[in-house]
Amino acid sequence: MSLNEKKLEIFEQSLDKRLPQMKREYVRAVNRDLTRQNWSGTFGRNITLVLDDNLKNVSGELAEIALIPEIKDRAHEMVLDFARVFVQSALQHNRTTCALSNFTTEHQPDAQYLRDVIYKVEHSINGFFV
Repeated sequence: MSLNEKKLEIFEQSLDKRLPQMKREYVRAVNRDLTRQNWSGTFGRNITLVLDDNLKNVSGELAEIALIPEIKDRAHEMVLDFARVFVQSALQHNRTTCALSNFTTEHQPDAQYLRDVIYKVEHSINGFFV
């Protein structure tokens, strides 16, 4: 395994360790929105907020990896996959929480809303790989 591949592996492990905390941050953010009666757009707003905050925390590592041609594309796909897992976990939370059951657009986001959120997530990630 090359040094660059090792860097990528370590970075992937770092992301994986963040996922449980990110899930908790998302749930807290949704609950905060609900207590403020700010439920409209809570899914999209909090997905991007939590993901962006966490990517900023690893931006140094991410920037370094993004500059290595040998692993840049794999790193990009890895971060996109990580974000997809996070989005899926947030959707699962929204679908199973009673607190959102009265807010259909957040409880069961329609295809367009989901596409818009995924577009924002991917756009945010792509910014690291230009």
